[in-house]
Amino acid sequence: MPVAQPESAAAQDANILVALVVLLLFVAVIVLVRRGRRDPINNELPKGQRARPIALEWIEPWLDLVVVVVVLWAELTSGWAHIAAAIIGVILGAPIGYIRARTMFVGAVPQRNLVIMRRSGLEYILLAFLLAVNIASHYLTADTTSVFSLILTVLIALLVGEAFVRSAAMTVRYRRWSPSSGRSGVTEDLPQPS
Repeated sequence: MPVAQPESAAAQDANILVALVVLLLFVAVIVLVRRGRRDPINNELPKGQRARPIALEWIEPWLDLVVVVVVLWAELTSGWAHIAAAIIGVILGAPIGYIRARTMFVGAVPQRNLVIMRRSGLEYILLAFLLAVNIASHYLTADTTSVFSLILTVLIALLVGEAFVRSAAMTVRYRRWSPSSGRSGVTEDLPQPS
């Protein structure tokens, strides 16, 4: 029976640093979600819409990246095949992120740094797919040289591509929704005053 080797001090320090980064990102997400839910603009929005701080869209992809790198570290350092698989996954995740951003974004309130978002059937389907990939990555283990392991790497990296493209697309739409664009209303669904 092989004896487990103790972790080096550098590996322990790296693990502590990663844990602290994840903790800080989680705290930031919780604070921003609560701030968005407490904003009184939510009382004025149609059913199915909610206000979220735009900063939340900027933090979530980095949280996903840290978690995915931790999950995939052994695979990514095992050879070029997993690096190529991760790149393919990021590329495949990009259109999903763009579609989710187009589906979710309704409008913005730049004065309060908020985006107005809605949920739709398509968004729920895409979210369920991403959740299934995430769950599979935690419960399924494979030899790092197997085809299954490469496919799992593609699917996990897809999460990162989706998150960063969704964030970028939301930010572009948010920035276009500015006082200089002539839009002074809250959402695309509501009539805009002239």
